[in-house]
Amino acid sequence: MVHVCKDYEEKSLQEEKYRIIKINVIAYFVTVYGSAICFIGEGLRKMFEGSHFVTVVTYYPSFEDDSFQAALFRIYNTIVLFMMLMTMIMSVDTFTMVNLIMFKYKIITLRKYFEKLNDDFNKINETGDTRLAAETLKNGLIEGFKMHVELVR
Repeated sequence: MVHVCKDYEEKSLQEEKYRIIKINVIAYFVTVYGSAICFIGEGLRKMFEGSHFVTVVTYYPSFEDDSFQAALFRIYNTIVLFMMLMTMIMSVDTFTMVNLIMFKYKIITLRKYFEKLNDDFNKINETGDTRLAAETLKNGLIEGFKMHVELVR
C-alpha cells in the first residue's frame, strides 16, 4: 500500500498523515495502558482493603478464599491476561489503525490525482486540441484505475 500513488503524493499531505498517525497511536497507547493500569490498581486497592485481588478469575477455589495461594493464582491470571491483551492490542489493533489511516490518505491522494487530471483535460480542451485532451484523459484514467485497483486489493 505504501507504493501506491507514491508518485502523486504531496509533501504537506504526507506530513499531515504522519502527524495524524502519531496522534492516534499515542492516544491509543495511553488509553490501553491507562485502562490496564487502572484495572490492576483497582485490584490492588481491593486487596489492601481486605477483599481478595479482583480479577476476571475471582472464584478460584471459592469466592471467599482469601488465602495467599488463591491471591497468587488470581494475580498470576491477571498478569497472563494482561500480557495476552497487550500483545493483541499492540500488534493487531495498532497495525489495523495505522493501515486504515494510510488507506484514507491514499484515497485522498487518488481523489486529488483525478481532480488534477480533470483540470489538465479542461485546460488542454480549451486550447482546441481535443485529440491531445482525449489522449491525456485516457492515459490518466488508465493510470488512475490501476492505482485504484492496487489500493483496494
